[in-house]
Amino acid sequence: MKKAAGKPEHKRDIKEQPLTRAEIEEKIRTGKYRHEIRTIGKAEGNRYITKYVLDLEVVPTITEFHIYGDKRGRIHIPKEYRSDVTYGPSVKALSAVLYSEGVMSNDRIAAFLNAASAERLKLSAGSIYGFCCRLSEASVESISHLESHMLDQEAAATDGTTVRINGRQANIRNFSVKDTVIYKAMKGKTLRELGEIDFLRKYTGTLIHDHETALYHFGTGHGECNVHLLRYLRKNTEEAGNPWSQKMAELLIEMNRERKKQFSWGARVRIRKKIYGTDPKRL
Repeated sequence: MKKAAGKPEHKRDIKEQPLTRAEIEEKIRTGKYRHEIRTIGKAEGNRYITKYVLDLEVVPTITEFHIYGDKRGRIHIPKEYRSDVTYGPSVKALSAVLYSEGVMSNDRIAAFLNAASAERLKLSAGSIYGFCCRLSEASVESISHLESHMLDQEAAATDGTTVRINGRQANIRNFSVKDTVIYKAMKGKTLRELGEIDFLRKYTGTLIHDHETALYHFGTGHGECNVHLLRYLRKNTEEAGNPWSQKMAELLIEMNRERKKQFSWGARVRIRKKIYGTDPKRL
């Protein structure tokens, strides 16, 4: 079952602890996390108990590069260091994630990162735009490989999110399967605009969507997203007081749970067949 925008469910529930005590102590032992000890109360040989606080410290860093010349005295400056001051890969990566996954505007990303660094990064919206443009250019081949993988899948989910770009309404279209998500920026979601998406023109499987009329012109089959079905059923139960919709929702959830169980069992059987052959006693 998919969450909103076609994203897979996370394995950890948000109500769970971020990490267990054993996991924290292992990370301290291996030096993966910076560790400090603080005391509460008087530390005069009294018995104490230990509690852990997992937090994040944002510390801007400056790396100074000394670029030496070759045997002839010529200095070859790598392309990424042509400017006297540039931003590093962590700033660029976080900017790209906030832009693509968070669907945040360039000025909001700059404001957020500047605030997180106590206004020491001095990022501009133009810098964020430049990071994302260069990432887009470098990702063309990778996205092509992802689309080829998705074209081989029997079913693919798709949904659109309305955004505003320079004061005008636009659309972010996503396509997702179990292990892959691709986003497309669009001016709208008309049939003509959807027809310009190469993936939709080539895809021959089942599209899972929210009854968008234009999407029925693509793929060879169409299905309803389970999350949307549960949303409709819950609304019917809460607003109309019909008991059947609650029972239907429970049935769909149980069917999905059983489906996942059967898939998992089938995968285990296939692995055992590779190891032990077809001996039924060992399957």
